[in-house]
Amino acid sequence: MRDLDVIYSKFIEKLKLVLRYILENFGEKEILMRKNQGLIQNRNFGIKNSQIKGYVFHGYGCDFRFKNEDVDIEFENDNIGFTDWSFYLFVDGHNSEITEAMCKAFLKEKVEKQELRFLNRIYEINE
Repeated sequence: MRDLDVIYSKFIEKLKLVLRYILENFGEKEILMRKNQGLIQNRNFGIKNSQIKGYVFHGYGCDFRFKNEDVDIEFENDNIGFTDWSFYLFVDGHNSEITEAMCKAFLKEKVEKQELRFLNRIYEINE
């Protein structure tokens, strides 16, 4: 599963950029509530001086666009993470032979190794 390890590393690298962007631009708390109040833009596709080219909020999450890939994150209270589905979509963009079931098993292993935390429906990175 070397390919999956490499893709996972790319995903986590991008996820860390997203988390830093969120902290610097949206703050730490009540992000969805402030977005719904109009205090945070619903979408922005003109981000300058960043690897992140844009974002669009949806439901309980936000899709961050990079040059050739997307990282979709989810908010759960004040926790920020990703779902197994969003990880699978990222992986599929790099290697369509890796299945959703393989991705789920891979993430489960990361939780067992305590590299990730699983909170109801999202995964968070342990730092």
